[in-house]
Amino acid sequence: MENNNEIYVGPSVSKVARDAYKKNFKTILPYLLAFGLIILCVIAVSFFTHASLIVTVPFFLCPFFFGFEMVLIDESENPTLGSNAKWYFTAKFSGSYRLGWVFLYSLGFYILSYMVSLGIYYLVARQVDPNFVSALTTYGEALYSGNWETITALMSDYTNPIVIMTTITSMISYTVFALIFIHHLAKRGAVPYILSKFKNLLGGRNANFLFSAFMKRRGKAYRHDYYKSHWLGIILLIAGFALGNVLGYFLLPYNISFSLNTRGVLCVVIGLLVAFLFILFYLPYYCYVQKELVDRYEKEIIAVNDELNKEALEYLKKLKEMNDLQARYYEDAIRDSEFKQENDPESEDKEDDASKNNLDDYGRGDHS
Repeated sequence: MENNNEIYVGPSVSKVARDAYKKNFKTILPYLLAFGLIILCVIAVSFFTHASLIVTVPFFLCPFFFGFEMVLIDESENPTLGSNAKWYFTAKFSGSYRLGWVFLYSLGFYILSYMVSLGIYYLVARQVDPNFVSALTTYGEALYSGNWETITALMSDYTNPIVIMTTITSMISYTVFALIFIHHLAKRGAVPYILSKFKNLLGGRNANFLFSAFMKRRGKAYRHDYYKSHWLGIILLIAGFALGNVLGYFLLPYNISFSLNTRGVLCVVIGLLVAFLFILFYLPYYCYVQKELVDRYEKEIIAVNDELNKEALEYLKKLKEMNDLQARYYEDAIRDSEFKQENDPESEDKEDDASKNNLDDYGRGDHS
């Protein structure tokens, strides 16, 4: 462990997780199968409209995954999956997975991967495929002249090089988006355990802040144990996506037409399905690894929490000192200005002159 004089001697994280998996497999199997059905429902809906994932992932899939994680915290209690899923929406656990940030972060990689893959495909195809250049010219002319019948015919032809290009680039970019999203969501899987272990934390946002600070300051050993324990899951996930994309590309009928979906998106949805089938029985092991990592690095997490509290206290003290200093500065400035006004001979002369003028004016009878 990092910044710790004591050398840990004992079983590895993966061994502890495997032992817990074997010991409790029969207990958690019903919950695992129930969660598997939920995954199938979410993916089935997304096959008809992939935009549904924007709703089903944060409000359906993640709450039940959270519930599945909570089941594994204490197998002796065996709380039901439904009641645990409900906890996800409470103030205590709200924001556990930081979905908004993960989505925007993944979206940035999606845009970048789409632009890069589209640029590379265009540069290569233009040099090696005369049909691509011809199709691109025809498409550009039809677009310039507003000939939408020609454009529709071109985009409906699955053998058209432009359609092949958009299919492949969308497959690559959506796969990158999904893998980045799942990767960061999986890393945040430790946050619910942190919230359950440290009762004084106010909610998911605070736990996420603490987890991020811990990863920056003392996360080197944690990351090593995390990736060392999850190498098989990473391989299964990537292999599932690759296999699903290939199967979708070659086996999907070419005459299918679903609203809001292109052929490339449907291939990625099939890749998502195959990937989750590959890792379904891996998920309990993943949860046990997260639980063991939080238990094993509890002292370091507490130490970082203490550091953050001390830094916040020091900041408040400095802020108070600055406010007091600023207040004293303004008080001194006001006193100095008042003192100068009281002792300014020019102001006294001006007052005397003003009084004389008033007297003279009065004496000359200028006032009625």
